[in-house]
Amino acid sequence: MAYSHVRYVTMAFEQISTSKGEAWSITKRYSADPKRNVVLIQVSFDKKDPDLELTVYYDPSIANSGMNDTASTHGRHMVATEARISSALTCKRCVFSEQTNGFYGVNDDSDPILRDRYASA
Repeated sequence: MAYSHVRYVTMAFEQISTSKGEAWSITKRYSADPKRNVVLIQVSFDKKDPDLELTVYYDPSIANSGMNDTASTHGRHMVATEARISSALTCKRCVFSEQTNGFYGVNDDSDPILRDRYASA
């Protein structure tokens, strides 16, 4: 994993994760706006193999508790809220093939990737 400062005059940095065989990489660019209490994370997925697909698991854990969050989907936007705090995930240049909202252990069994991941954790 590599880190670098994007610019020294802003509150921003870049993080790059690459697979062992360099078949793919994920670049995350973080920037903060303290006047608006906002952190923006721009993520890009680059792959050498055109058959690779990206799965996005969005679990923001609002207020650091993971409890009492509400979630909704609006087109390509996923929004989570607890009290007056919100988080959103959107995809600017792509389309999600499937989006669901659920509760762990209640109605999330439809996704074998997540079910297998948590069953082995």
